[in-house]
Amino acid sequence: MVDILPPSVNSMETFSFASAVDGYHVYRDVWKPSIGEKLVAKREFNNPMDKHTMKVVKGDETVGHLPGEFSRTRGIFLDVVERSVLK
Repeated sequence: MVDILPPSVNSMETFSFASAVDGYHVYRDVWKPSIGEKLVAKREFNNPMDKHTMKVVKGDETVGHLPGEFSRTRGIFLDVVERSVLK
């Protein structure tokens, strides 16, 4: 399960969904996945490959990324949430 926290919204306001985590082969030295584990997805604004990329973190450590179709959908959702909160 991955929780997404909009950065400008109170941390109590989150939503969760089940997702695969891409990039395990890159982060396998820092994370051993377990079924049902709850992780947090955060926007990765400085990613030169995709402006909608969302990294998956456990604590302060990046352990992977959301698949592209989730990142784009969640990124657009977060843009809308952030604009409505900042009004």
